[in-house]
Amino acid sequence: MELMGIPILIAVICIVYGLRLIITRDSSCIRSKDSAVPKDDRTYSLYAGLLMLGFAVASMLMGVLLITVGKEAALIEMVVSVIAVLIAYSELGKRSGMK
Repeated sequence: MELMGIPILIAVICIVYGLRLIITRDSSCIRSKDSAVPKDDRTYSLYAGLLMLGFAVASMLMGVLLITVGKEAALIEMVVSVIAVLIAYSELGKRSGMK
């Protein structure tokens, strides 16, 4: 049970920021001050928030896999989740005119 601390912490942080992005529709909480502003900040914030909530679900799944299946399955699931979120976030940046 002590193994679930990190996945739960990651999930809580992702949920907080994901909901903040979806509710406020302001992406300044995840962008640095020097980065470019997306063309449509409201749409960008919505999809970035949804991506964060998806990553929170993946993190919770990692915690469940740690308990039920094993460390190897949880590690594989988290690596696949990180790669999928990075690809989706890169596509979101391209579509919103950030890159």
